[in-house]
Amino acid sequence: MNRIIFLLVMLSLAAQSLFASASVTVTGAVRDSRGEPLSGTVVTVVGNDRLYAVAGDDGRYTISVPDGAAMLRFHLLGYLTQDISLEKVKDNLLNVVLEEDLMNLETVVVTGTRTPRLLKESPILTRVITDLDIQRVDALNIGDLLESELPGIEFSYAMDQQVTLNMQGFGGNSVLFLVDGERIAGETLDNIDYNRLNLDNVQRVEIVKGAASSLYGSNAVGGVVNLISAGATEPWSVNVNARYGAHNEQRYGGSVGFQAGKLNSMTNAQYTSIDSYSMPSEGDYSTFYGGYNWSVKERLQYEPLDGLKFTARAGYFFRERDLQSDTRDRYRDFSGGLRGEWDINDRNRLELSYGFDQYDKSDYLLFNETDVRDYSNVQHVVRGVYTYSLGKEGQHTMILGGDYMRDYLMSYQFEGNGYYVQHTADVFGQIEAKLSERWHLIGGLRYDFFSQKRLSHFSPKLSLMYSLKNWSFRGSYSGGFRAPTLKEMYMSFDMASIFMIYGNPDLEPESSENLSVSAEYNWKYLSASVSGFYNFVDNRITTVWNE
Repeated sequence: MNRIIFLLVMLSLAAQSLFASASVTVTGAVRDSRGEPLSGTVVTVVGNDRLYAVAGDDGRYTISVPDGAAMLRFHLLGYLTQDISLEKVKDNLLNVVLEEDLMNLETVVVTGTRTPRLLKESPILTRVITDLDIQRVDALNIGDLLESELPGIEFSYAMDQQVTLNMQGFGGNSVLFLVDGERIAGETLDNIDYNRLNLDNVQRVEIVKGAASSLYGSNAVGGVVNLISAGATEPWSVNVNARYGAHNEQRYGGSVGFQAGKLNSMTNAQYTSIDSYSMPSEGDYSTFYGGYNWSVKERLQYEPLDGLKFTARAGYFFRERDLQSDTRDRYRDFSGGLRGEWDINDRNRLELSYGFDQYDKSDYLLFNETDVRDYSNVQHVVRGVYTYSLGKEGQHTMILGGDYMRDYLMSYQFEGNGYYVQHTADVFGQIEAKLSERWHLIGGLRYDFFSQKRLSHFSPKLSLMYSLKNWSFRGSYSGGFRAPTLKEMYMSFDMASIFMIYGNPDLEPESSENLSVSAEYNWKYLSASVSGFYNFVDNRITTVWNE
């Protein structure tokens, strides 16, 4: 009797195992709206990302679907992701047409969270300007592009025709500009040299409005603008471009890229120039100062092993401005860096990087052909970031990181053309939690230390996102701060013998409380959003008159 019971139990378990492992094979083709095959489309079983297939050059795919599965997901960058019920499968055949992602919802963004996230799933409100947008605008530099694409931002001329920024009431010293996540050296009238940021090899621009001090520290009170560089995508590629405009405005550029096995290289060069010209007398200036600039950049990537990648970059920028008949303003920048990224396994990721940036200014005296350097800002930055994925299928993420920077500044605005050095260090942590299919949460905290006056500051952040069909609602609180710069603390400058500008070594950090809310609706070819920001700033650093 016991043997019969044992045999029946074993047969029952075998039958359960057989039915549990039962599956059906689904085949089909993935095409775009014009009927062209979409190779590289990833097909997964919803709820089980380990079961997947990739469409071939002809767009065809084959995938084994276990019994009990309900949906298949079709994903390809640049197209809207589709979830299709298996009830629509007839005779094991399922053909799919993907629509183009005109609203960039499937674009992967990194600036708002420091981890790759689809734009539609990012709890941080982020605006993306793609390479297609950049080509359409055909802007000379980042200023032209942002004014064309981003409401509420303005670039204007200040003293000596230097360009200044205003974004939601914040100036250039409160909006952090990055290139591939790296800070930029040098400033004039509290703004970086925007001419440096040409768009000849930019894949996309990511803009985060509102305080981001919990991830990026000082100067990120008003927002972050991050230029993401493009790499080679073809075995060989060559691009040549030119533009001609009013006042003899000229631009010539080109790039050469190649991808060979584990090596990827992209080299870019650009030259622009414009003549000086007269302007209407009712403005502050009667003459626009012309000039020229040129730059060359190299980005080299090597992947010796799956999951291990090294990226080296180097660049040089030169600009000359026709300020006076006997003098030329000159600006130079040397930059370079090395980054290593290691995907240790499905849950652990490590990134280490070193960056160097030197921005110099000089006066070129035509009468004796002498180049007098009177400004130099040199930054060395070392960074480490560790990412750990938690939970089923890694829907939760923990980030721990830190930076060290040596900041050297020599300036004609210091007494005796002197110099100062500041060391800064920080540590930060962030947790991203996907509470459900509808709720996303981000919480972060950062600690910064500045060697001058031994200043320190904590910056918290909390963001929440709720998704409902085509709607996304986001709310965020963040604490921001901006430490006084070396110039603001130690400046001693004679302004054309009219007045003196003095720094204040007793300045305290500028701190702020920032709230933002937004609602966004997306449906195929329609995208609409409304957002609101409230910023309370304490100890704002500015200039005052003293008779």
